[in-house]
Amino acid sequence: MGKKRTTEILVETKLVTTIRRWTSVHAYCVACDANVKMIVPDQAAAAAGMSITAIYAKLESGDFHFIESSNGQIRICLASVLKSSIRFGESKQLPEPPH
Repeated sequence: MGKKRTTEILVETKLVTTIRRWTSVHAYCVACDANVKMIVPDQAAAAAGMSITAIYAKLESGDFHFIESSNGQIRICLASVLKSSIRFGESKQLPEPPH
């Protein structure tokens, strides 16, 4: 019998999220030290690809920046959501294919 030859194929994908028609407000984020878009938890869940429960866990851990209005509404810093999503979504560096 001859030797078995195995071919490994690696595929890298990229996810692009387009944010449209969201009810966002611009507000100052202390952690970012900038005026940023602030979104509601549902929108943060969609942007990060997480559940609402995971979003609230990120808020409690300080991974996502947020403000709370006088009526109790939470607005989350979109920049912190996107930065966190990129950081956690990064894949390991793949080896170069043989020539």
